[in-house]
Amino acid sequence: MKMGKIHKILLSVWWGTFILALLIVVAGESDLLPNSDNTEMDFLFTSFMILITIGMIPLALRLFKTEFLAKQFKASDNIEGTFFKWAVIRLAMIEVPLIANTLLYYIYMNVSFGYMAIILLLSSVFIYPSKGRCEEEIKVFNG
Repeated sequence: MKMGKIHKILLSVWWGTFILALLIVVAGESDLLPNSDNTEMDFLFTSFMILITIGMIPLALRLFKTEFLAKQFKASDNIEGTFFKWAVIRLAMIEVPLIANTLLYYIYMNVSFGYMAIILLLSSVFIYPSKGRCEEEIKVFNG
């Protein structure tokens, strides 16, 4: 896969998440999403999402600096394909919890989910897949 195509797909995933989150906000503010007052499930989801959010942010931000990934790239015959796979995984580590927290906020109206979604939104800026970042990260592992 060529770098230009990889970059476009990663940008689509990155921006697509924000569009989806925005659609969830519009649906939630329009009362189109179901509401729940199940406090037990609210507590379980809150606890789970706090752990996921706290764990995924530093892992995603440091993923391309790990020894594990360096070994993955050295063992690979297709550097671009390996980069694409791990770049999508890194995006998912931030963006899947972002979408989940946004949705759970409107279901349970628990501000913890809203705060975690905002924190994940801010964290996603640090993994923005710019063309320069993609080329630099591949260059590190090529060289």
